[in-house]
Amino acid sequence: MGALVRDGGNYPALRGATNVPEDGTGGFVKFEGSNTLYNVYDGGNFMTGKAFQMIGAPLDVLEKGANFNSRIRFDGKDTATDKKAYTTGYNYNRVGWKK
Repeated sequence: MGALVRDGGNYPALRGATNVPEDGTGGFVKFEGSNTLYNVYDGGNFMTGKAFQMIGAPLDVLEKGANFNSRIRFDGKDTATDKKAYTTGYNYNRVGWKK
């Protein structure tokens, strides 16, 4: 996702020390077998959900961590859109461990 933001060509110029585009700008990501389009940030939430599922962490741990992060960084609960993205990623079954 970082490369998509930096090198995607369809994003506005990067800004500030964080080197991220303005929120709400840029393209979308679609995961195989899904009919949902995600912006880059919610695409990252989707992949975070899947990563938590793959390491065996419970979904409630992810939810609590996301809410804690949102309260610290943004003075509020995690948004419904963020929650939907990481929950959908957590339940996504097209990716798994391979031997």
